[in-house]
Amino acid sequence: KETARLSIKSAQKAQQGLRGADHFNYDHTISPEERALAQDRRHTEDYKRWSLLVKARDNYSCQICNSHRTLVSHHLFNYRTHKVLRFDINNGVCLCSLCHRAFHKIYGQKYNTEDQLLEFKIQSYRENNYGFR
Repeated sequence: KETARLSIKSAQKAQQGLRGADHFNYDHTISPEERALAQDRRHTEDYKRWSLLVKARDNYSCQICNSHRTLVSHHLFNYRTHKVLRFDINNGVCLCSLCHRAFHKIYGQKYNTEDQLLEFKIQSYRENNYGFR
């Protein structure tokens, strides 16, 4: 029991300081206004409209595996640094949550590009034989 308590305390201690400016992923270059907008962006009407239009254009199917389950709209050129493209439907692609998670696991959460998605799609086709059944 004592070892378990130490492990829990160690885990809690490790989690402290991982929020806000102390978090390893915190971007000190953006203003508080941009940070608030980024946190709330999925709740804006523009974002909701963009997401819905991307999914509709892609026939409500993942453009990697053709799944119709748990779909998300993914920005080809990242939201943060491509402000002009944020709500351009040509800067979006419909992905299922599994493919979306796998993409970000490989390429990270920031500064993603259309080339990365194309590379991911080609690799997924090779590994899973998508489209060749």
